[in-house]
Amino acid sequence: MLGINELRRKKVQFGLITAMVALVVYLLLMLNGLGNGLHQAMIGSVAGLNGDLVVYDEDANLSVQRSEVDAAALAAVARTEGVAAAGPLGHLTLTLLPEDGRRIDATLWGYEPGLPGEPDTLREGNPLAPGDVEHVLVDRSLAEEYGLRAGDALTLRAGGAERRVTVRGVVSEGKYAALPTVYATLTLWDALKHANVTGERPAASVVLVRAAEGADVGALARRIDGAVPGTQTVSRDAAALAVGGVREQDSVVYGMLGFTYLVGTLIVGVFFYVLTLQKIGQIGVVKAVGASTWYVFRELVKQVLAVMLLGTAVGAPLAALTVQALRRQMPLFDIDPGSAVVGVLLLAATALLGTLFSARQIARVDPIIALGQVQ
Repeated sequence: MLGINELRRKKVQFGLITAMVALVVYLLLMLNGLGNGLHQAMIGSVAGLNGDLVVYDEDANLSVQRSEVDAAALAAVARTEGVAAAGPLGHLTLTLLPEDGRRIDATLWGYEPGLPGEPDTLREGNPLAPGDVEHVLVDRSLAEEYGLRAGDALTLRAGGAERRVTVRGVVSEGKYAALPTVYATLTLWDALKHANVTGERPAASVVLVRAAEGADVGALARRIDGAVPGTQTVSRDAAALAVGGVREQDSVVYGMLGFTYLVGTLIVGVFFYVLTLQKIGQIGVVKAVGASTWYVFRELVKQVLAVMLLGTAVGAPLAALTVQALRRQMPLFDIDPGSAVVGVLLLAATALLGTLFSARQIARVDPIIALGQVQ
């Protein structure tokens, strides 16, 4: 209990390091919220797709904006051994015009009801029926940020085409490329996308595949590419990471998180190292009366854990309150509880790693020499 007793006696000294740890925890959680929010804003609607594989036109370089799949390729994918279901998905960037006169840039996904690609997280309202060109589903971001609800009227404008529709329901799939998402039937997508196109038209932008039970997904992807010329098939996760800018964005956030861990390690490590140097004489006395190096280091670890626990108890609620207070100004912030807990535990682990400098100094303390330094 020597370590805990020292915490009680030196409240100001340990209070300052606890405040520093609280700020590091606060920064860590805010970066976690920023990184998670930005990541979900870029790939949310793709990561939430109810399929295992995404089939692109091989010339599109995994860009859904450039990909076009014709009806023959769609049928061939559906016939491939190991495919339980194949759903065409159409992508379109358009402008939403609510009745209040606002203009909202958004992504539209066209799908066939009943096939992979249909949103399965309906929060309110009703799903779309096959061939419905009068209704759409909107993502929760449109409901939260713009107040759109089931029953609201919208005008969809893409190029020279316009369609007036009614919101039929709200789903939770997420944004795509930082744009809110609208879901419509493939029929409506085709009418908007190819309003001025004559002759043969693509059947979809990509094809979402659900693998049969027990099928090897990797082998199925290779089988599809072999059976259907001109296609490139990847996993849903790979399709999400192929969204432009996601990898670069994640690398920046991870870099900042890594720097935060480094700062936390240095702050805790240097503080306790200096504290250990100031207590060489006292450590010598404790070791002289029979205490082992491990006992002294264990008391140091108790102090580090206590400081981390108190710092987290201050920094975590502060981060949560900040996000809650600035929810409208920071809509992309989304602190994930699971990754936040892992981040704090990792910070504690790196802080303990920083105490190894102190452990080395404690091990080198010779009780006889240390006692000679005590005045």
